[in-house]
Amino acid sequence: MASIPFTDLVDEEYIASLPPLRSHEHICTLRDLEQHYFNSPRPPKHAARKLHLPVNHPIRRQLWPFLINRYLGTSIESPSDREEAGSALPRAEDETPQPSPERQSLLVGQEWADRRLQPTYHLNARGQAIHLAVLHDLAVSRPHVVYAPHVWPLAALMLHYLRPRTALACMRALLDAAPDERVAQSKSLWRSRCLALEALLDTKSSTFLHWSLLNFPAIEEVGGGKSKGIGRRKGSVKQKQSDALAAWPIAVWFVPFECLVPIVDCFLAEGVKVLFRMGFVLWKLAQGKREEVEGDEDGEEGGSADLLKSVATAYPASKARALLKEAFKIRQLSRRQVEAAVRKAAKLCQDMETARLQASNGGVDIVDSLVMPCVLPGQRTFTAYSQVRAEFEARRFAAAVTAPTTTPGHVNVSNLASAAELDFLMQAVRDENIAQFSLPKVIFYTERDGSSLRSLYRLCGLHADTTGRPQTFILVATASREGLFGAFVTHRWSTGDRGFYGSGESFLFRLRPTPEVVYKWRISSGLEYFQQATESALEVGGGVGGGPPGLRLDAGLQSGQSGPSPTFGSECLVTAPTDRINVGRCRNDQDDGGGGTEYCSFNVAAVEVLGFVCSNSFLA
Repeated sequence: MASIPFTDLVDEEYIASLPPLRSHEHICTLRDLEQHYFNSPRPPKHAARKLHLPVNHPIRRQLWPFLINRYLGTSIESPSDREEAGSALPRAEDETPQPSPERQSLLVGQEWADRRLQPTYHLNARGQAIHLAVLHDLAVSRPHVVYAPHVWPLAALMLHYLRPRTALACMRALLDAAPDERVAQSKSLWRSRCLALEALLDTKSSTFLHWSLLNFPAIEEVGGGKSKGIGRRKGSVKQKQSDALAAWPIAVWFVPFECLVPIVDCFLAEGVKVLFRMGFVLWKLAQGKREEVEGDEDGEEGGSADLLKSVATAYPASKARALLKEAFKIRQLSRRQVEAAVRKAAKLCQDMETARLQASNGGVDIVDSLVMPCVLPGQRTFTAYSQVRAEFEARRFAAAVTAPTTTPGHVNVSNLASAAELDFLMQAVRDENIAQFSLPKVIFYTERDGSSLRSLYRLCGLHADTTGRPQTFILVATASREGLFGAFVTHRWSTGDRGFYGSGESFLFRLRPTPEVVYKWRISSGLEYFQQATESALEVGGGVGGGPPGLRLDAGLQSGQSGPSPTFGSECLVTAPTDRINVGRCRNDQDDGGGGTEYCSFNVAAVEVLGFVCSNSFLA
């Protein structure tokens, strides 16, 4: 039995409806395909046109990452040969959190989308939720992008064959490795591409061009009721025709799934010119509906604009190969010609914008109607973040809900703190980049990494080098497990720094026994004893009168000390009587205004260090 290339995010009924592969179609491996079609150092771009692989061919789970790596020079990891030999991609619930459907904001996932282009094809309910999560991660990581409609259908298609983290890597490659070459990432470029098909039609043979849309002669409104009415009617027809052709970048994504997948093969290899070719084909097929559009004068608004979309959706899925063949029969349609047409359309948009200030005409209305974002101005994700924070929090901790744990109620990335406790700490972080747009990640845990301060330093340094985020939470559980406290520090732990260092965003905290409390930097103290790293101990917050610091852990992470720290105005963090060892009082010769003077030692059950990753990494 041939393996199934689809992920568990695809509707099972659709998979069952597909015809079985012919006996020879499931034998080919990616290695065979590479040798046959891509054996030269620089394979021709048209190699992808020759593949003609069915949508349920097992190679498809590896094909798109392979094409992106080949033509964009990336190194995305494809599913392994072992997975290729399997029957179906397993569920990935523990590697991909699912957003809470009860708290999900309408903004999440739609930051770049166009209201007319939101197909999900054959994704099931879970797939659609993860699709939104992937789109949202892309948007959060690129705040400079406000509009990129083609990302929506591309991401949906990727999730049919790729696990979410691989699909996310592919989308990043398309957005980063070839900016604007394949995916328009601005409203101006989108408008220009919408109108560029007309510029190309002007240069092609008359067999394609039956209507001249943007170069209509001006409609004169002569005196007299009847003539004036005729002028208005002609202008209306012109507008409907213009809307129909300018909607081609939307329509190409509504051809049947079986036709669209091979088109994406070529798109990944050859670029946006493949979509223009499909626009040509749809326009040619639409000529049979010309009279329908011209007679649509009194129809619903948008009816003519949906002409190409209706042609696309009505195309027979069984003729996928014929559609692709028809698209590549068009001659003299190179990348340079497409770019020239886009530049011409961009100038037209500028001229129309200038004309707007002088007089209204149909062309200006076209330009305005090309961009229909889901997120309107003023609804940007970052400015509306408070509205979707609940959804972020639900997603942030959802990964552990289905993961096997020793504690049934454990629903958190932390091994020591609960979800509510970790949320309490995140709200205390002053750095908005960490508090709002980063997710905690365990980078050191004694039960996993051993009880060694040197290992703690090494893993924290590795994380800081990898992510560029040196900030960490240190969580300490006492021997009785009744106490849980720690510190937030802003700098990497480095024994090369002599004495205390860090910043005023650091703080000490206690989570258990309750009440939860955070001790932030007391600016009035004038002290800056934030953190110190030596071979023998880790310290946070300078102590009082020769007493221990606010928190100290020894080199073996087996014992520690805590005392009042005037830097943070903190008391001894250990409050459970069973955990307090060698209790003493330190001299307090200065009026520090906080903390008291008691200190104690304690035994350690576990130490955990949480670092931070960008929120677009939660799928990784």
